Amino acid sequence: MELKDKAIVVTGSSSGIGKAITEFFLENGAVVYGFSRRNSDFSNDNFHWIECDLLNDGSIEKGISKIGDNHVDILVNNAGYLEQCDSLNFSKEVFEKTFQLNMIAPVLMIQNLLPKLKDSVVINISSISDRLGDNMYALYCSSKAALNIYFDSISTKYKDFKIYSILPDYVDTPMLRKDMEGKDFDWGNTLKTSDIVDTVSIILNSDLPNSARIAVINDSMTEDVEPIEEFFVYNSDSKKMGKNHKEQSKR
Repeated sequence: MELKDKAIVVTGSSSGIGKAITEFFLENGAVVYGFSRRNSDFSNDNFHWIECDLLNDGSIEKGISKIGDNHVDILVNNAGYLEQCDSLNFSKEVFEKTFQLNMIAPVLMIQNLLPKLKDSVVINISSISDRLGDNMYALYCSSKAALNIYFDSISTKYKDFKIYSILPDYVDTPMLRKDMEGKDFDWGNTLKTSDIVDTVSIILNSDLPNSARIAVINDSMTEDVEPIEEFFVYNSDSKKMGKNHKEQSKR
C-alpha cells in the first residue's frame, strides 16, 4: 500500500509500539492522528495530536470529532494496559482499567469511525497471550481474547474494511519494562518495537484474507505458539475425543 497522504489513526501514539508505528507512517508520508493523553515529540506537520483519555468514553468521541469529515485509511488500535495481579485477587479499578483500554476503547474507536472506514484497514495490536493463560496476567490475557473474538465477529458481516490482529509475544516497551521492574526477566529474547512495525508493513503489502490474526515471535519463542492449537474436541459422530479437529476426522 502506498502510504503517502493516507489518513491514519493510531491510539497510544506517544510511546512504545504506538510511537514506533507512528514514526513509520510519518516517514512514509502519511498523515497521522495520534490519540494519547501525552503529546508526542513529533516535529512533523503531518502529525496531529489528539488529546484523548481512552478511559473516558466522552473523550474518545470528542477526539474522533476533531478528525472532521476526513476519510480514515488505517486505524491502529494500539493503546493498552498491563498490570500483574492474581487471577482471583484484584481490585475493581484494575479490572475496569484493563478492559476499558484493551477491549472497550478499540470497540468505541471502530464504532465511532465506522462511517470513515470505507475500503480501509483496521489493525489491532493484541497479544499472543490471548491463548496463553497465566495466573498473574489473567485480566490482560482475557481482555485480549475478548478483543480478538470481537473483531473476528465484526469481520463476519462488515466487508468494507479489512481487520488484522497482531499477536506479539513479549515486546521490549516502557509498559513491559515497568511491569517487569525488579524481576528476573530475559530481555535478550524479547521482540523489538521495530519487529511490530515490520509486521504492519508486511500486512499492508501482502495479499492476506480480509481478516486474520498474525502471531509475532522470534526463534526463542516458538514453543509459546504451540499451545494455540492444544485444545480438546469431542466429536459426537465418531464418539472420540482428541486434541484437535484433524484428529477427530480420523474415523
